[in-house]
Amino acid sequence: MTSFKLIALGLAAAIRPTSLAAVAALAATATPRRFLTAYVVAGIGFTITIGVAVIWLFHGVEISTTTGSFRAFAEIAAGILAIIFGLLLLTGGAKAPRSKADGPISPTRWTDALSEHVSIRRAALAGPVTHLPGLLYLLALDLIITEQSSVQLSFADLVIYNGLWFAVPIAALALSIIRPGSASRVIAAGQPWARKHGRPIVAIVCLALGAALLIHGLLIR
Repeated sequence: MTSFKLIALGLAAAIRPTSLAAVAALAATATPRRFLTAYVVAGIGFTITIGVAVIWLFHGVEISTTTGSFRAFAEIAAGILAIIFGLLLLTGGAKAPRSKADGPISPTRWTDALSEHVSIRRAALAGPVTHLPGLLYLLALDLIITEQSSVQLSFADLVIYNGLWFAVPIAALALSIIRPGSASRVIAAGQPWARKHGRPIVAIVCLALGAALLIHGLLIR
């Protein structure tokens, strides 16, 4: 069963400023369905592939990931990292929720780059680039690996998390099919809210998740 912690983490990861900017640019094109489809398929395929490799690695070696010292260590380490990251977000010492590749590229530059020359290839490339796994993804994988006892359930949780992470582009794609022209307006209207509330939302999720992981890890140690 997918945990509430994983769902909250996936929804928090969905409000990436760079991803929102890319989706808004693609949704504003004359044929948004083609570009958004390439963006979603390439991006979610990339992130799931990385997650599958990590899960397969841990379940393929002789390590008990759901009981014993391994789980305690993994939860304590993940809890400390989540708390530190949450505190940095609250104090302005970190930006959220962005990966290493997002650093030098602002949402405006992504919008300009996609608006100047949109192609299927560029849209497909933007999916993985704006969703490179960072700390939030590592925390999600830690939850999946330590809370699920089978590979099948772990893969199911991985798909659910990535679906939540890509909730915005998936919703934009659905809107472009159901109500052409509305996706761009909806995404553009939501960007100011995401920029204003994204940091505190991710900080709260990280602090709550970190505290839960740390306490549980210490109890089962």
